[in-house]
Parts: sequence; C-alpha cells; structure tokens
Amino acid sequence: MSSLPTPITAKPVPQRSRPGFFFGLFGSLFIRGESTLFHLARSMGGEQYRGGLWEFKQLSNGGLFAIPPGPDRWELRPMNMSEPAMRREAAGLTITLFALGGMMELAAESNSEALFKLLETRHALVWDYARLHPDWSAIQAALD
Repeated sequence: MSSLPTPITAKPVPQRSRPGFFFGLFGSLFIRGESTLFHLARSMGGEQYRGGLWEFKQLSNGGLFAIPPGPDRWELRPMNMSEPAMRREAAGLTITLFALGGMMELAAESNSEALFKLLETRHALVWDYARLHPDWSAIQAALD
C-alpha cells in the first residue's frame, strides 16, 4: 500500500512576521533580493504591475514566496519571449523563482558557499510548490 505525498499548502505570512520576510527569503542578500523582486515585477509584468502591497506566503514545506498586487490574470514577458498567461499567484511564484535564481548567482560569484546553499534550498522549496500549481505549464514556460 503506497501513501500519497503530503500536499504543500500556502498560507499568508502573519502581519507581525512581514518585517522579516525578505531576510527569510533571501538571507543576507535581503535588500538586493527585495529590489530585484520589484524590478522583475516591473520588467516582466509591464503595465499589470503598478506597485502596492505584496502578499507574502509561507509554504508548509518551509518555503516563502511573494505575490504582487494587480489583476487576477497576468501575462508575463520574461526574457525568453514566451509571454505565458497565468494567475496572479503563479506570477508571484515565477517572479520569486527568478529573483532567487539571481541571488544564487550573486552568492556563487562571491564564493559564499553557505549563502548559495541556503538560497538553493529556498529555491527548491518554492519550486516544489510551483510544480504542483494549476498554472505549472505557464510558470515552466516563463522559466525555461
């Protein structure tokens, strides 16, 4: 008899924990990670992103991701020109994964193995949730 894997769930980060969210997501690169996240939302979201209060989510597997404010449906424009349409949560997952990847590059360039491993783990936790998302094909198209 095989057991089904435990589903990964997302819940809002409590208000009292919001100030430490970016440190929890990006470690010591939290300032750069935060600005990268906002930049990616502007560059890939175009007119759909107009700033505002982001939703922060905590995953049951320990991961974290951010969801930008804006319309319920997004059409992202990543550098691969795929322009996939997806729900706002999926856009947040995509943007968060891109930002974590960028911070992993910075950690690797600075030869910070511990920071790289931390970011790699955080990326994997978000990736595991994204793979189960209804918009996974659109997320994958944007990341490919």
